Amino acid sequence: DDSIPKIIMFSSANIEYFCFDMSKVLKIVGRSLGIVLECLLAFLIVFLFVVRSSFVQTYIANQITQYLSSELKTTVKVDKVDVIFFDRLAIDGLLIKDQTKDTLVSMNTIKVKWNTLDVINQKINLESISLNDGFINITKKDGVFNFDFIQEYFKSDDDSKKEPSKLDFSLSDLSLNNIKFYYNDSNKEKELKQLDFYHLLFDEISANIKNIKVNPDQFSCSLQYFTAKDQSGFKINKVKSDFFLSERGIQLKNTCIKTKESKVVFAKADFNVNNLSELSDFEHQVKLDVQLSSSQVSFNDLSYFVPDLRGMNEIVTLEGLVKNTVNQMNLDDFSISIGKKTSIKGSFKLPELKNITKSNITQDIDYLFLDFDDLA
Repeated sequence: DDSIPKIIMFSSANIEYFCFDMSKVLKIVGRSLGIVLECLLAFLIVFLFVVRSSFVQTYIANQITQYLSSELKTTVKVDKVDVIFFDRLAIDGLLIKDQTKDTLVSMNTIKVKWNTLDVINQKINLESISLNDGFINITKKDGVFNFDFIQEYFKSDDDSKKEPSKLDFSLSDLSLNNIKFYYNDSNKEKELKQLDFYHLLFDEISANIKNIKVNPDQFSCSLQYFTAKDQSGFKINKVKSDFFLSERGIQLKNTCIKTKESKVVFAKADFNVNNLSELSDFEHQVKLDVQLSSSQVSFNDLSYFVPDLRGMNEIVTLEGLVKNTVNQMNLDDFSISIGKKTSIKGSFKLPELKNITKSNITQDIDYLFLDFDDLA
């Protein structure tokens, strides 16, 4: 039968044609895919270039700040934003106002560098933050702070069902340069010529803080230096300390405080509470456990806290243990020296500092030497 060879020849020709046709299709598809990939790569390069453009980044940031301004019913703005290599951020001209249209925070420049930003798993590891030439304005009126509206906006509708935070935050280096801080409680009267904790205005703040760690149970950091000057005239030349905060209070280690005429050194300083809410009543609720190393305290500096000491220029050397609350303070195994020879050592129970010059001091003296030339 001649039909079978013909069928075989026909099938062979069709297969050959089909293979030839498929090879052409594959070549066309391959070339098309190549062109598409090249276009995608070119688009990606252009996109990355555009996204890295300061103009585009600032535009995106402005859209976000305009949205927040509308939501918060205030002003939130930035002048310029730069994201560099996807691990660095620079912001120029940040301004946030409160709902009375007064400045809440303004910052000339902010620089951030990060290692890990895993927001979903609440793990954030920042390498550095730098805040420069800024102003922080905190006010309190009728028990309400001027930043409470921000907390309210971001607060969950039902905090009772909210799981405890598992935030694991760390920051290796934080620097503050030329920052002004203002705090005003409008319900409290102003105290003139003394450090008024209800009306603070610290200027020229500079600080460096390392190894900041925040987790649900504890906050810790190492303050390398802190300098500032209050409107009262009180000036902090330098503060250095290792700081720990937990539900049981505050712990300071290796602390040194220098002012214009004083130097105070703590081997340790614990401020113990049953819960952190007691810190708001520091004088009566916080129990001190302080080991004071040899320190020099100027009455001039101390007068910013105890106005009755104003006009006294002596410098006193102190060393010993400080216990109990501020309003019932105990000085144990405590030595006090003034001038060249005058010194006293013993244990003392002090009245409230506000009435220290008008009340009696309970004392158990181990050693006393008076030089009238020192006391003249």
